[in-house]
Amino acid sequence: MMPVDADRISVARGFLQRLMGVHGPLGRGGVVWFPGCRVVHTLWTRRPLWLVFMAKDGRVLSQRLSRSGRVFWCWDADSVLEIDPQSLPAAMSVGVREAYIMACRELCLRFNARGVYSRPSGMAMLEALIAAPLVLLLGLMLLQITLLAYGRLVVGYAAAEATRAAASAQISASAIDGGLSRGLTPLLGLSARDGVPGSETIASAAMRTRFHYLRGKAEGWIDWTLLSPTTATLEDWGKGTGRVVSPALWHSEAIPAPRSGVSGMEPLTGLAVGRSSGQTFLDAGVIRLEVSVGLPLHVPLAGPILARTVAWWRGCSLSGAMSLGSLRLKTPFAHGAVTATRDSAGFNECRLLLGPSMLGVSEKMPARLPVRVVSVAQSQTVFSSQTLPAR
Repeated sequence: MMPVDADRISVARGFLQRLMGVHGPLGRGGVVWFPGCRVVHTLWTRRPLWLVFMAKDGRVLSQRLSRSGRVFWCWDADSVLEIDPQSLPAAMSVGVREAYIMACRELCLRFNARGVYSRPSGMAMLEALIAAPLVLLLGLMLLQITLLAYGRLVVGYAAAEATRAAASAQISASAIDGGLSRGLTPLLGLSARDGVPGSETIASAAMRTRFHYLRGKAEGWIDWTLLSPTTATLEDWGKGTGRVVSPALWHSEAIPAPRSGVSGMEPLTGLAVGRSSGQTFLDAGVIRLEVSVGLPLHVPLAGPILARTVAWWRGCSLSGAMSLGSLRLKTPFAHGAVTATRDSAGFNECRLLLGPSMLGVSEKMPARLPVRVVSVAQSQTVFSSQTLPAR
């Protein structure tokens, strides 16, 4: 066993020194002693460390090789020795480790005899004050994600309700709006002040939902698009005066040929695919509705952070039309593919994420995360070009 001088061991005295440990300036020698300590963490360490928990008289109570992202403790310990194997001048071995442990034991007896290092008063409170904002932010972020998950379930249900309403009402725009508004009632109309549901509560919730639904469509955070059927579907599979009947009602009739010609055969069913619509006869009566709803990110701290993170991830510019106090910065909204036009889907998504300050709007509105859901249903009624919503 090679001898090691106890004076070569770095002692973490101040708060910053104890916070950095072997990864700070004291860790150049590869060994740091923490007097008055019983808990250490390796949340930001890049490599494993050898931890030695020692009693007040220098006895070794526990020693282990740490891993990153863990918390280690020994409630009977009075000090902790951190050894970085890769920072030692010589190759780490059992003998070198034991030599440092013996030197640290001598250091413990020396300082405890002088009474210099007792357990620092207020250190746990100070560390708790530093960790409290991180714990609070983590809790708020978890709350915001939970609200987003709940909103995503409501939007999925609302899209299914809107598609069901369209399937039974000739795929009209009013039926889709009504079904979507009813489906979004748990998200837009219900309130904790309503109490036990009753006839008056349901009526007031329906009125609030309708108001917020129309406002959301006007502000751009509620929208829907009918993906199928389209006018090309009518051109290929229309019957009579441009009318298409659900294939479920045509089961007894012969399958017609597409008017625009055949572009191929569908592998599973063997039916002809129309050249204009790209759909088969069975697909002609299938309703595919895409619903987009901007879920609010109104949880303090967590909402703005999540909005800015998602905006950065999706390539939105953070430098467009921002305000600096009373100074309005009129810079162009330009970044990547989202800068084509102010009416594009990418621009609207970035506008919802970054809030109205991006456009210089004075009204304060919460940032919103756009959620898109596609719902599918089989049409049960006759529809025509007059009833299909304009795309």
